[in-house]
Amino acid sequence: MLIAVSLENNTLSNDSSFEKDTVGIVEKVDVLDSVPITKEDKIAEEIEPDIIPAEYYSKDLQTYKLHGKVKKVSYYYISQPGDESFREELIFNKSGKQSFDCKDTKIIRSNDGRISEIEYDLGGRRFTYDSKGETISVIDWDTSTMVEKYTKLDKYGNPIESNQYGEDGEKGCVTGQYKYQYLNWDSQGNWTLRQVYYSDTYDSQWNSLYKQRRDIEYY
Repeated sequence: MLIAVSLENNTLSNDSSFEKDTVGIVEKVDVLDSVPITKEDKIAEEIEPDIIPAEYYSKDLQTYKLHGKVKKVSYYYISQPGDESFREELIFNKSGKQSFDCKDTKIIRSNDGRISEIEYDLGGRRFTYDSKGETISVIDWDTSTMVEKYTKLDKYGNPIESNQYGEDGEKGCVTGQYKYQYLNWDSQGNWTLRQVYYSDTYDSQWNSLYKQRRDIEYY
């Protein structure tokens, strides 16, 4: 599966389906009011994070929008309570550079030292950045292609709305939309739990509501 993520500025979209809270981190997505949300999630959603994210420790960590001296990040997909599956793990050394256990993995860097491309045995990942070094697009590829373009961000750069495209990328039609709600953060200002609502443009049977969790270890 190939996933491309494009990140634009947080003023691009002015969708009325979002209502920003007083601290600017938790975004209320109206469409999610019609689907079940647990009591614990409602409580977490209403808690003011009141956390100023730590500085980016390295350019590699900035690529993934990870604050502080991150050592390892593990991503999990939660389809329902008790049904959780591991998805991905990112590892960084003490200097903040991304590292890999597989010797066949190759990192290609730009002239300013940022990750330009990562080549795996059966696929890869490519990044592009804006003038401030923030990631504006991520392309993952192996056997298929899917493009996700961020269209609305919170004040700390976390996506809260995005469009999905098919094989033709942004030249083609929007095939689906994502809405994100951030439920928990850690002491460094990195999100650790978020809820995702996916709406398919052509077939509602593919609509889904799920959560993503991140376990983050620090040096």
